[in-house]
Amino acid sequence: MAEPAALKASVQLGQQLRVFATPSLLIGSKMMGGMTDAKTLKATILQWPLKP
Repeated sequence: MAEPAALKASVQLGQQLRVFATPSLLIGSKMMGGMTDAKTLKATILQWPLKP
């Protein structure tokens, strides 16, 4: 079966952005891949603005 164009475009975008985990969160310029506990997520958000 052929891959729908929207799905193919989504996969290509994920590869370009280097998103390899689900879920993935982009907070400022920081990519957080995989499961993240609430404490770590909150601490990352509170560091705003983030530096690469």
